[in-house]
Amino acid sequence: MIYENTLTGRIKILFIIFSLDKGGAEKIFSFLANNINSDKFEIHFLTIKQARGDAFVLGPTVNHIKLNYSRVLFSFWAVYKHILKLNPNVVLSTLIPVNIIVGLFKKMGFLKNSKYILRESSIPSINGKFSKNRYFFYNSLISILYKEFDVVVAQSLDMKSDLLENYLIDSKKIKVINNPYFETPFLLVKDPPLQMNIGKKIFINIGNLRIEKGHIRLIEAIAILKGKLAFELWILGDGVMMNLLKQRIVELQLEEHVKLLGHQSDVLPLLEKADLYLQTSQYEGFPNVLLEALGLGIPIVAYDVLGGTKDIVQNGFNGFLVPDGEAEIFCSFVLKAVSHTFNKDAIKEHVKSTFSAKVIIKKYENLILGTLNL
Repeated sequence: MIYENTLTGRIKILFIIFSLDKGGAEKIFSFLANNINSDKFEIHFLTIKQARGDAFVLGPTVNHIKLNYSRVLFSFWAVYKHILKLNPNVVLSTLIPVNIIVGLFKKMGFLKNSKYILRESSIPSINGKFSKNRYFFYNSLISILYKEFDVVVAQSLDMKSDLLENYLIDSKKIKVINNPYFETPFLLVKDPPLQMNIGKKIFINIGNLRIEKGHIRLIEAIAILKGKLAFELWILGDGVMMNLLKQRIVELQLEEHVKLLGHQSDVLPLLEKADLYLQTSQYEGFPNVLLEALGLGIPIVAYDVLGGTKDIVQNGFNGFLVPDGEAEIFCSFVLKAVSHTFNKDAIKEHVKSTFSAKVIIKKYENLILGTLNL
């Protein structure tokens, strides 16, 4: 089979994602589309829903196909028609609902000339426990449809294990590619930074306020530090847990210690002021924000949970991993980290070399070529 596009001489890739609204998967997919070698690859990018204001911008080398559906399921035939029209060499999808409909195309025998690559962005078996009821239905579909893909990209070793053990995906199909570290800000609009409170240690946490991100247990753990340390905890993000977090802060009398700063278009001006990054998630896919913190030399104290955290944090070098859920131990490691001497230059250099964007781009390019046997 001839895989190069006959008009351009390039390999045609179609990225499919729900939207370009803020989020880790959106950030990575737009980054890949913008930075894959456009001399070798012809890039098309399909978004199912258009956000009011896209958080990420596609460059001039990318053909952006914009649909206007509120749900992935409603877009089934429109997505199929665009794939049929484009006839791409490779279809690359991400996020469970999108992966499911693309898997259905493969299962039903549609578009046999294309190769299909799936990028998983979570720990699917755990993700369902913290999501709406429809995810229990998704789990059964994942078991059937993920096997249809030619390649499944996992962001971490834990994610690969989950796909192997709980969904019986062929190990030969699963390729582990970590997310990249971005050395420059990737978002469009900068919010004014806060003024730092001199004399206090600044702790920070960034992410959507969902139950699985563990903000309640972060606040409850940090309450143990009252009277032991002068500190502020800045929580950046918005979401369904906001009111519960406000209530818990009042109950624990932490109003002077914990600041809910809401969504910030650019987190770096605040992140660079922090002394420690604190993470208490129930699980993670591959936490990009940890790379951003380490890129500024900011150490991490995190619960050791399933996901990519343990692929990033090295005890004593760039932070500490704490047994999951042990609040007292978590706080003891916060105090330890505050007094520990970290080599910030070494931390920065390590994250830039290990998770280099150029290295990750090359891995995806080689994966695509390998899938096409080129």
